[in-house]
Amino acid sequence: MKRLIFFLFTFCLFLPPAVDAREIPQAQRREAQRWVDSIMHTLSLRQRIAQLFVVPVYIAGRYHTHLDSIGRLVEAEQVGGVIVMKAQPSPYPAAINGLQRRSRIPLLVAIDGEWGAGMRMDSVLNFPRQMLLGALRDNTLVEKMGEAIGEQCRRMGIHLNFAPVVDVNNNPDNPVINVRSFGEDKYNVAEKGKAYMQGMQNRGVLACAKHFPGHGDTNQDSHKALPAIPHTLERLDSLELFPFKTLMENGVDAVMVAHLQIPAYDTLLRPSTLSPAVVSRLLRDELEFGGLVITDALEMKGVTANAHEDTVALLALLAGNDVLLMPNNVSTAIDVIEQAVQEGKVSMYKVDIKCRKMLLAKYRAGLSDYRPVPETGLADDLNNAAHRALNCRLTEKALTLLHNRDDLLPLRRPDTLKIACIEIGEGDGAFFQRQLRSYAAVDVFSINPGVGADTLLALQEQLAPYDLIIAGYHRTDARPQYGFGVDSLSAQFITGLAAHKKVILDFFGTPYGIKKFGDTQNFAALVVSYSNSQAAQERSAQLLFGGVAAQGRLPVSIDSLQVFGSGVQQAAPVRLHYVLPEEIGLSGARLQVIDTLVAQAIRKQVTPGAQVLAIYKGQVFYNKSFGVPSSGALPGFVAYGGGRAFSDSLVALSAKGYAHNHGNYFKSRRWLDFSSGALCWKDTQRELTVIFLPSHSALPGGKKTKKLRAFPKIFSEFKRTVDELRIRN
Repeated sequence: MKRLIFFLFTFCLFLPPAVDAREIPQAQRREAQRWVDSIMHTLSLRQRIAQLFVVPVYIAGRYHTHLDSIGRLVEAEQVGGVIVMKAQPSPYPAAINGLQRRSRIPLLVAIDGEWGAGMRMDSVLNFPRQMLLGALRDNTLVEKMGEAIGEQCRRMGIHLNFAPVVDVNNNPDNPVINVRSFGEDKYNVAEKGKAYMQGMQNRGVLACAKHFPGHGDTNQDSHKALPAIPHTLERLDSLELFPFKTLMENGVDAVMVAHLQIPAYDTLLRPSTLSPAVVSRLLRDELEFGGLVITDALEMKGVTANAHEDTVALLALLAGNDVLLMPNNVSTAIDVIEQAVQEGKVSMYKVDIKCRKMLLAKYRAGLSDYRPVPETGLADDLNNAAHRALNCRLTEKALTLLHNRDDLLPLRRPDTLKIACIEIGEGDGAFFQRQLRSYAAVDVFSINPGVGADTLLALQEQLAPYDLIIAGYHRTDARPQYGFGVDSLSAQFITGLAAHKKVILDFFGTPYGIKKFGDTQNFAALVVSYSNSQAAQERSAQLLFGGVAAQGRLPVSIDSLQVFGSGVQQAAPVRLHYVLPEEIGLSGARLQVIDTLVAQAIRKQVTPGAQVLAIYKGQVFYNKSFGVPSSGALPGFVAYGGGRAFSDSLVALSAKGYAHNHGNYFKSRRWLDFSSGALCWKDTQRELTVIFLPSHSALPGGKKTKKLRAFPKIFSEFKRTVDELRIRN
């Protein structure tokens, strides 16, 4: 009875079932109906079929010919939408606006942006892969990321994102899902997928759960072959389908069907995309999903190897799909479907219902009030400071400390240790090394994966005098067919060192790569950082010294000892925490006035260079060096090339006995003047400390430096910034 009433309601309105559980409000239903009807009345049969197609578009320098051909296709066929495959910020707005102008009906613009716009657009911030997000304990952070990606999409005029991936990756050898999954636990995958979905939908972007009915337990890539899922109905229902059910119950807009061979559902062994048993019977009838059903790309070998490219779109439509994504020859595919309708093989009613669903999705995405993409400032908007701050926070909270023998971390007295860092992947760990050196003097040795045994033997001799070795494995690969990027000889070397020295292994890749090191119990500490991004390198280095507390939990099992959920939980940071201003509610743009003040001091020959460091509630939110390095810098400061930075922090004070904890070395006096000339102002009420370290080498021409007058102004600016934050909060 319930289904009958629902069907009659749908039929009377000539609308498909609700796109998701967040139904269009009653007051808007008639308006939506009028808009859909107004479009439908203008469409021929061929144009109604064309509305079901989404075609790829490349918007980059060398793709002008392609863009023009897509424009002609849009104009000639009036396809329903485009998917952005590759783009650059500068030509993108004009190109998308140009395509929209060539279409009588606003195009639904989609993107496969699992980790944000940066997945497809050059020079744009990348949010973390889903495997890293699977390590988070706080799902509200995943929702915030969904909102941020939704904001990116809206700014680009994108209405549908093919995310989140809710495949349960319970096969470590999966060559295509892997780090794109939240992990191996169905509950963790479901809850994080729901949070990601809700975040995007909060910003008015349509979300799409993929790859139905579950691509996680495969050892083949459906881009290249047709993977088989040999499991029973009971297993598929209880595990693979669980996250999809959760998202459907919570109102996901769309579901993407994968190219899989699943005998439990279809004994004809057809790709699931072309299987009525999977699409119509399972997804629509049994699971009662009424949203958009979208095929995975119809150009992939997983489907084209089993159906002729001219008929694959027709077979997908007959299986029950609504949206036909990226077939090889769109016009031919439309011809075939049009002929099938005329011959009675496909009902006109089915085409109309699917066309209406597509138009309703466009209405839901705001295309009844279409507005062009603003053509200036796109790169800045997509790389805004708030998104960068969120990216850092996501990365930091996911860092996973797998074991910590004798509570080695955080390192308590780095000033008493001779520390070496082995960078595996020469040149790939610069941010990690720089951040390590903000806490202690660290000597760096670099090797590449695949280096010879002679080189490793020589390195072992060089490391003999060191008390502690930090091995940063930076050059990794997510793909199991490439051993996750772990070179066996390098792994054996690091593991061998751990047998007789204190070695910390920090792995900047998928947790599955840890298996390549064999027995990891000899490591003094083992950290999984999931990514080699700048944020991962900097925050992981802070974790070693206690600027960051380990909070992540392993999203997949590595071996019998390191299983899903493993991870040492630390209470709180014990040293200074280096953050972006936006992470604590301050404006980095607002602090540019500090740069101006220091530049003025250098220009007026007050000092040839300086470092300014500001701390609020134990968090370093400003740390910059200017001008010429000091020849008399404190012992332990690190000099860098280019004549700009001459120190990375005041950690050298700790090494000289001023303090053992960053948070304690400015308690007794408001002003301090060390032998180096460092000035410090501490405002206890505001929990603000500002340090100014001028360079005191002679100015060009042998002139002496002038008395410093810039510091009071600099401190006043910091104080004003913090006061504004306190007033807002």
